[in-house]
Amino acid sequence: MRRDSRAGVAAMIGTALSRWTMAHFAAALVFLLGAQGLMIAGYGYPAVPAEAPETLVVVHMMTIGWLSLLLCGALFQFVPVLVAKPLRAERLVLPAFLCLLSGLGFLLAGFLELSGAFESGLPLLPIAGILLPAGFLLAAFVLFSTLLSVRPARVPLPARFAAVGPSCFRAGCRRSRSSTSAPRRCRCTWPWASAAG
Repeated sequence: MRRDSRAGVAAMIGTALSRWTMAHFAAALVFLLGAQGLMIAGYGYPAVPAEAPETLVVVHMMTIGWLSLLLCGALFQFVPVLVAKPLRAERLVLPAFLCLLSGLGFLLAGFLELSGAFESGLPLLPIAGILLPAGFLLAAFVLFSTLLSVRPARVPLPARFAAVGPSCFRAGCRRSRSSTSAPRRCRCTWPWASAAG
């Protein structure tokens, strides 16, 4: 088993950069610089309330535009190196990237329309609500299918961490109401949480 993993690692050391990693990084950098430029210019909070559409533009440029695109680009590069295999369904990386970019564009335009900057007559936010999840689902499919293509016994420890990290996007707690007057409480669904209390 050690010989197989060493051979796989040796094969992946000389691997070139993923085709779309730099595109993700470049788009993330553009969104980071754009959001910082808007903040320097006084656009968004604290010039307007935190829940104002102008603030939502800056927040989503940072979270989806910078952080999410940066993380997707990094995962498309690191996951194949961790499992010593190429990306599976690599042809879906470009559609995922385009869905994320166009979905974020529609989302930002929808917020700008809410602020009164322009009037389009298009359902911008619902379109963004379709494109953004589609992009994230395509990216998750590519990453998880690559991770699952390796036998569990041969998955190196760092790859196991890479598999657990994205799966934690969905929180282990779910909100429920026992009655209409009772406050919300969290019922944790993690198996080790019941022993903790």
